[in-house]
Amino acid sequence: MWAVFHDDEVVEKITKKHFDNAIHAAILSINAQLQRPYDLASSHRTSDYREILWATADSESMIRNTDHIFKSYLRIHEQLYGNSPPAEHRPLPRNKFSSRLSNLKKPNYGQIVENHVNRRSLLSYRENILRGYVALKALEAGIELRGDVPDEPKAFTVTARERREFAVGKDWTPKVKFRGEN
Repeated sequence: MWAVFHDDEVVEKITKKHFDNAIHAAILSINAQLQRPYDLASSHRTSDYREILWATADSESMIRNTDHIFKSYLRIHEQLYGNSPPAEHRPLPRNKFSSRLSNLKKPNYGQIVENHVNRRSLLSYRENILRGYVALKALEAGIELRGDVPDEPKAFTVTARERREFAVGKDWTPKVKFRGEN
C-alpha cells in the first residue's frame, strides 16, 4: 500500500508495478544480518545455489523433507529455463543437488538451513525470518513460489500388522463406555 501511496500519479488500480516496487523496497529495508547469510550462499557461486535457496522457501511447511525441496528446485528451474533447457542450464542431478543443499548448513555458505531434530532428511531454517527474505528475493527475480501450499505427506513404505496368534478369532476391539451407560 505504501508503494501506491508514494506513486506520483493518481492510482485508480493497483498494478504489478506497485507490487514490484513494494518487493524492492522491502528488500532494501531488510537488516544486513538477514542479507549476509543469503549473500554468502549465493554470491560468487553458481546460480544453482540461488535456485536451491529459493526451493527451500517454496512451501508453507517450516520443516521440509529433502525430496520435497528437490521437487521445488525442479519446478523453479523449469520456470527459469523451460521444459528443455540447453545443456549449460540443465537441472542438477539429485546427488549434486543434495551436496549443495548440505553446503547451506556450513558457516561459509551462510548456515541458512539445519537438520531438524538430528534427522538428515528433514531441514528447517536456522532463523525463520531468513525464509521470508529468501522468498522476497525469489519474488524479486520473478519466481512464483507456492508458499501457501503445504508439502504432500510422505507416502508410507511400511505397514504394521498386529498379530495375536494366541487368541485367534477373539474380538480385540476396545470396549468404550459413554457417560450414562452401564
